[in-house]
Amino acid sequence: ADNRFIFFVSDRDGRKSMYRMNPDGSGQTLVVSGGDNRGYRQADNGRTAFISNRRGIWELFMDGQPVTRADWFAWQPGGARVVIELGKMALFTVSGPGQPVQKVVEGAETRNASWAPDGSRIVFASNREGNSKIFTVRPDGGGLQALTPADRWCQVPAWSFDGRWIAFVMGEGPGWGLYRMAPDGSNWLRLADNPHPGRGLAWSPDSRQLAFVSRDLDIYVVNASGSGLRQLTTDPAADYEPAWSR
Repeated sequence: ADNRFIFFVSDRDGRKSMYRMNPDGSGQTLVVSGGDNRGYRQADNGRTAFISNRRGIWELFMDGQPVTRADWFAWQPGGARVVIELGKMALFTVSGPGQPVQKVVEGAETRNASWAPDGSRIVFASNREGNSKIFTVRPDGGGLQALTPADRWCQVPAWSFDGRWIAFVMGEGPGWGLYRMAPDGSNWLRLADNPHPGRGLAWSPDSRQLAFVSRDLDIYVVNASGSGLRQLTTDPAADYEPAWSR
């Protein structure tokens, strides 16, 4: 993978619009404007999707067409379908316009879903057991497993494309820390200070770098080893929800 673009949302033009930039922060260019748009992401096979309220409700658009109500989504590797978050209380999967929406989990605050690279499991954050914890589950809703301890507040998980790591944000007193761990919940490593607890993480396609959003709503990247931290956006407007092209 050449890690050629990072897509992100910004309100620098007065509305939530999608932009893209090179991995070094140069070439920041408007991609989608009009209405409130967020979460522009491109699948392995070139399919695109984003969330928009251009029709008065928050909806998922896939391949330029409205699909269903949604607040968050993530592409399954290969681009066959997405997992969506609805009302922060349930996860579903759907493959495209006119296709059935299938339930994964519901019944508690559930958010920030991300796929394992082989499509066999979905990682997400939920307070179904008290504090917000990181869980994984099969796409059919079976095999629910907690990865983080009950005495910590963890959210915004993102599975690396090589399958080795799950990045996440964890509360630390008045602030937050950016971490990564193995998919079984072991081998934690702290990567950076002061990430935003709800504005998105994104692995590069080669899984060597992680894009994240700071508390002051700028986009940074850091290596999976915790080295090489650098700031990419400096616009006074809010920049968030980064996503790498593949």
